[in-house]
Amino acid sequence: MASVPHMSSSTHTVARTATNQSPCPYCQTYGANTHSFNEIARTPRFGRIIYTCVSKADDYSNKHAISTHITNTLDTEPMMGWSWVFDCRDLKMKHTMQLDVAVTLSRLISTKYAERLQMIIILNPTPGVDTIVKHVLPLFRPESVQYLRKLKGSALEIYMALQREGMEEAGIQSIMDQLRIT
Repeated sequence: MASVPHMSSSTHTVARTATNQSPCPYCQTYGANTHSFNEIARTPRFGRIIYTCVSKADDYSNKHAISTHITNTLDTEPMMGWSWVFDCRDLKMKHTMQLDVAVTLSRLISTKYAERLQMIIILNPTPGVDTIVKHVLPLFRPESVQYLRKLKGSALEIYMALQREGMEEAGIQSIMDQLRIT
């Protein structure tokens, strides 16, 4: 993925990344909105920041295609840490009823990618998401609960909560950019 110039700190360069080119064959064939699991930034503390908004994805039920997308995305740099921002905006019952997808993805992540997972940030979780997290999170590393943050509120409240978590400004701005997309 191409880096876009932006801020840097005194000791680390923080990269915001463009998401124009997906390594997913399904997204290349059917369009960029087929899945929602895209790198939006890189920061020293949080690694690759991956953003998901299931309600904005055209395909939220094909567990094989979604697993392929995640694998292709994370395998581009398998040694780098990553953080997952899961945006529950406009999430409907049809999205949260995909329990087989949730279990499949949690198994994939726990067996192949959990070691480098820095944090899971769930934005404005719904009661359905809370239930899924309660039952799926144990499939990750047992200590993964300490890496989970549920942030609720306005964009400003989420911004301030991300600052309190120690996220670098470029990472926060990339998340805020996603929240502004309608």
